[in-house]
Parts: sequence; C-alpha cells; structure tokens
Amino acid sequence: MNKAVVILIALIIIVIPYANARVDARFIIKNEEGRQIYMITPDKKIIFGNVVAGEKILFDASASSSAYKVDRYYWDFNGDGKWDRITTAPKTWYVYSNPGTYNATLMAVASSAPPMGDGDVVRHLIKVVKELKKPVVRFTIEKCENDSYEFNASSSYDPDGYIKSYRWDFDGDGKWDISSRKSLAYHSYTKNGFYEIKLEVTDYDTMKNFATRVIEIKEENGEVNETKGVIKVKNEMDNLVELHIIINNYYNYTISVGKKEEERIENVSLSSELNEIHIFYEAYENKIDRVILLNFSRNIKIIVDKNTAYIEEGNKSGYEIYITIISLLSILFFKKIRGKD
Repeated sequence: MNKAVVILIALIIIVIPYANARVDARFIIKNEEGRQIYMITPDKKIIFGNVVAGEKILFDASASSSAYKVDRYYWDFNGDGKWDRITTAPKTWYVYSNPGTYNATLMAVASSAPPMGDGDVVRHLIKVVKELKKPVVRFTIEKCENDSYEFNASSSYDPDGYIKSYRWDFDGDGKWDISSRKSLAYHSYTKNGFYEIKLEVTDYDTMKNFATRVIEIKEENGEVNETKGVIKVKNEMDNLVELHIIINNYYNYTISVGKKEEERIENVSLSSELNEIHIFYEAYENKIDRVILLNFSRNIKIIVDKNTAYIEEGNKSGYEIYITIISLLSILFFKKIRGKD
C-alpha cells in the first residue's frame, strides 16, 4: 500500500471522532399540562413565552445531540452568567417568581467526547408575564367584484403575543366554515337574508376571544324579512358633527347633527332579531369608529360624544310602569285573599 494512502487513512481515523464529537444543544419549555410554551412572530422568529410568574415550567433538553452521550446539562435560567443548576438528566423544573424577560441559557456537555469532552451553548429569551391576556378580535367586511365577500381580521391582535389561528362561521349556524392561520377569508352567499358572522381567534397561549357582526344579503335568491324602525341620533358635543352610519353592512346613511341636538332616520330596514349599527365620525381630534350589536327595537337612540357612541337604554313609559304596578298589586291582593281562605 502506498505510504501516502496509509497516512491519509490514519488521518481519517484520527479526525472522524473529533468531527463527530460536536454537541448540538437544544431545549424547549412546557407547562405542567405538557403544552409547549412558545409563539411565532410574523417574521417567523420563535419566542419562548408567555410563562406565567409562579407557574412551574419544565425545561427539556432531550433534543440535544452528539456522537457521544450528552451527560451534563448546565442551566442558567435568568441569564445572569451563573449556572443555577447542573443536571445529568435532560429535564428539570423551574419557577420564575417575577414578570420580565430572561435570557435562559443551556450548556450541554458530552464528557466522553475526545480529547477532553465537548459542549455547546444555546440561549432563548423567555417572556414571563403576570397573567395571560385574551386576544382583541376585530374584522372588516368588504364586497368583492365577483359578489363574494372579503372578511379581513388583520386588525385583530394579541396584547401579550401573537395570534395563532382564526375560525369563521359565516352564516350563524354554529358550525365553523373555515379554520386558518391567515387573517383573510372569503365567502359567497346564495340566498337572501340576515347572517351573523362569528370570528374566533386563538393565540399561542390557547387564549380565545370572538367577535360577531351582521350582514344583510339582498341581491341573491329569496325574500328578506325586513322590519322598519327609527334611529334617533343625539349629539352631546358643543359642535356640529357629521356621522356615517351603516346598518347590517348594507344600508348607508350620512347625517349632520347640530350641537346638543337630535336628528332622526325614518323607515330604517332592520332584522327582527340581531342588528349591527356601524358608526364613525370625527370628534375634535378623535376618530370614533364603533360597531354596536343590539336586538331589534323599533326605536333606537344613539348618543354620540367626543369619546364614543353608544345606544341609550330605553326606559319604560309611564303607561308601562302604571300597568306593571297594577299587575303587582293584583298579585299581592289575590295572594292575600287565598291566604284567608
């Protein structure tokens, strides 16, 4: 055998163990129920969080690997540069007492790797919070050129993280029509009527929240059972305001209301069940954009001020109060008579 070949083989035999000795340190964290705690940002970065302060957390380095056995795990849970714990097993529990962001560090070591062992270090930012927060759910409805509708939930957000998934019920039948990781969805209606659209949003902490809106369809098949009502708008501000009002994502109105005055919109077409009133206007430096859901009423009164718009709660008329009092007195009277018998 050629001397050069012998030297090459010897070098390969010597070098291979060193090349394969490299340790790849990895870890994940889970809660006591076994759910992995993480979230993915829109630019595809992974964040370890949210961890609730006081919650018992499992640090799991089982995925760490090497050609030689990984037999030591050095843990720095708070990122202060000091090892808090050294374990021979890949799993260990830890509790963060205070909210904050911690640069947790793992050094995985294979002691038997030649010539004197080998190791690798990995760090992850861990977000610790006081409590988990529900996502805020919002979505817009826009008719497309092909008569389908675009439902856009991109304005929804999670106050303490990121949204993981969206579920849509487009016709209010209680069944989810679409489940997606995307905030955009499309749907077409083939029959006229009023439809309740429900969106449920879930974040990476499994926290859920939902929003409901109402849409009226009139250009398809069948009749629409509309009921007429009146909308009164009272302006509580010291200046004239121009309001834009959309009823059930179909009828549009624009009215001007003077300061401290009230205007009416007659013969408004409404659903006999749930209705949506979308109000937007400018109040001083504020832009008010409010969607209000309410059950059918023939007389709806909207109050607008510099901070918000809301529906005024209806009071019973004097006649209704009179009838109620008479009814209560009658019940008491007959109970008293029966008691004597």
